[in-house]
Amino acid sequence: MDIVREVFPAVMVLGDELERMHPRVYTGVARQICRAPGGEFHSAETITLLLGAVGRDLFRTEITWSKVISLFAIAGGLSVDFVRQGHPEYVPKLVDGVSEVIEDELVSWINDNGGWLGLNTHVLPVTSSFSSLEWTTIIIGCIFGLFVLYMVLRFVFFYLIPKVYHRLTS
Repeated sequence: MDIVREVFPAVMVLGDELERMHPRVYTGVARQICRAPGGEFHSAETITLLLGAVGRDLFRTEITWSKVISLFAIAGGLSVDFVRQGHPEYVPKLVDGVSEVIEDELVSWINDNGGWLGLNTHVLPVTSSFSSLEWTTIIIGCIFGLFVLYMVLRFVFFYLIPKVYHRLTS
């Protein structure tokens, strides 16, 4: 469960980016992969077969983290379609289908690429030092902060304190 918590932000970042870049691919997925009118699935058994075919086609040439997340986005689109079609009972079969694709097509690649945590280093690379832009931002922020502090102190010492002193001595 800890791995899911650690990997989930990277999955969300990649999934959102894929859906933003290709909105037509991840909506109406059932109509795209099912030949029946309106993309209506008539049995839960066809889900596993069709998702397996999509997975084999998706990972035929090469496997990337983006394609792995694309599988999840396709499954998410299908689950929305199933609920809209009035078949929420198909969702567990969909989960089984995704699991089969992962076991059949992806397990060794995922292990070779750092396991599921390898996704984090792909999406959110670890940097040990600040970039030049980050250093520039820090320096400009410090200079601006010192300037504001100078102006506040100048206002207090040259405007407020003399007025207060003048009122006390008058």
